[in-house]
Amino acid sequence: MSNQLNDEQGTKFRLLHAAQALYVEHGYEAMSLRMIAGLAQANPALVSYYFGNKEALMRELITAQLDRLNRERLLLLAACERHGGEAAISAAAILGALIIPVLRMRHDGAEEHARIRLLLRAYGESSPVIRGYLKASHRAIAPRFFKAFTRALPALPRRELGVSVRLGLNALAGVMAGANLSELACAICMGEPVSDALVATRLLVFVSPILTTPLHDRQRDREVEQVVQQVLAVAEAADPDTGTGSLPADGSKLPRAGKTPIDRALFDTVAEARPPARSRELEAVTASAFDEVALAAAPSAVRAGWLV
Repeated sequence: MSNQLNDEQGTKFRLLHAAQALYVEHGYEAMSLRMIAGLAQANPALVSYYFGNKEALMRELITAQLDRLNRERLLLLAACERHGGEAAISAAAILGALIIPVLRMRHDGAEEHARIRLLLRAYGESSPVIRGYLKASHRAIAPRFFKAFTRALPALPRRELGVSVRLGLNALAGVMAGANLSELACAICMGEPVSDALVATRLLVFVSPILTTPLHDRQRDREVEQVVQQVLAVAEAADPDTGTGSLPADGSKLPRAGKTPIDRALFDTVAEARPPARSRELEAVTASAFDEVALAAAPSAVRAGWLV
């Protein structure tokens, strides 16, 4: 009986391992049960016996990894909050609790490398089946993280905060989805020595303004709208179906988009339309946030005093 149980567990493990390898390489739609059974050197009927179908197999494979990642994220968020005491931790620190558990997988051997490739592939997946697993996983931790964001950004109305958080997390997922994490880390460190601290800081600098910049700012919106109108006018001029198909060198005969005339100076000063206080203030917030998260993510011997 014991040998039979071990054989069954071994076969199921091989099927899951084969499914993971094929999914990372080909994606959900392109892989088949026959391919999984072939790579696992198992009878195709055993896939149906253990899992029922491909969808159920992938649910077990992906949700197990997402559940583990969620536990790590929730633990880190709680640790950051305990370390912060009564004060609310910053939005950047909350984002750090989402990012750092993923970054730390880079250091944990071949098994964790395979795990992170699976998760990054899932975040870049277009299949509604996989997207459904991701949404279910997000719903499991969303209330806890949204509560933390609400404390960190009390001035934002809940509806606006919800939109900002969703945009920020989608942007973060888009950057990381399908990426080789080591290559991404090297790229965003821009020639500096690669470290989790620097990678997390650059990612937080990228995403944090999405959360903290108000969605409603009439002056800013007018400035950006002017730029958008100019780009639309240029696009019309360059479109062979609607315009001349070529752009004059001096811009003097460019058509108008709506009632907004072409102002080439706007193209030279687009940066002025960006939200204010994105540099020194954000660097200070990000540095402080990373200190909070780095301490929370420290080895157990260091954090033992406040994790329990």
